[in-house]
Amino acid sequence: MLQTIPTVDDAPCTPRPLLLSAYAVDNRITAINVLNRWMYIFQHCLEKNVRIIGFSTDPVHLVTKWRNRLLSSTTDLHFGFDKINISHIKALINDSHYTKLDHGLTSSDINPKDRQNYNSCIKIISDDVINLLINSEDTNGTVDYLTLLKMIGKAYIDKATSISELHHKHKQDDPLIYTDRLDEISTLNVEQIILGTYNQAINIVKHSKMLHILNQNNIVNLKDLSDFVFDCLKRSSKMYGYSSQTTIDNNEELESDDDDDDEDEDVESDVK
Repeated sequence: MLQTIPTVDDAPCTPRPLLLSAYAVDNRITAINVLNRWMYIFQHCLEKNVRIIGFSTDPVHLVTKWRNRLLSSTTDLHFGFDKINISHIKALINDSHYTKLDHGLTSSDINPKDRQNYNSCIKIISDDVINLLINSEDTNGTVDYLTLLKMIGKAYIDKATSISELHHKHKQDDPLIYTDRLDEISTLNVEQIILGTYNQAINIVKHSKMLHILNQNNIVNLKDLSDFVFDCLKRSSKMYGYSSQTTIDNNEELESDDDDDDEDEDVESDVK
């Protein structure tokens, strides 16, 4: 689907979305395939003087997949060197010092068989749960994982989050990027938003050893890190026509879109 941006002269009227393209996929498609598809569409639209400013995906499905990955007994998750484990939440539920009034959780909220329980996602990323885990030992990785999941939910699912809040929530700290009009966002505004997001990401991972590794490789600032990631993606993928193909190391395991693979395969994942 494609939807154009309202013009200044006709701002109150929201343009109707239209179907840009449709294509079938199977459970072998990877995240790199999707990125290549988006880049291909972006580039060819640009050649036709059509400027695409963003893509979107199914956020509810994304949130439940993050929850299911956390609950999977066969998945080994790490955030840098910090372990991400559902046992931290189980310990919180079973801790006699706390009741449901403190964290709002029950054992059914972490039942791995209930794979489409979106409401449990909202409960495990509540401020109460995250704040209690912060005060526990060796839970930094799990706290970071839940914090990122909470950001995804707030940005893409929470209907109470306005466009203005998404782009300008730090208006008091940086009035340069505050505006109530979406059409007033300039390149400088976007750059400031990206830089603020990067600084927030650095703050999230500051307790881990990831910053130490980035410093060792001289890629800790935003531009150097962006160039490094771009070069890695460029070396590991190629595009051919309308069906993007990806050259990937045969030893690399990528997550399948088939949710059943979460339980059937022993997967080791790193959140980086």
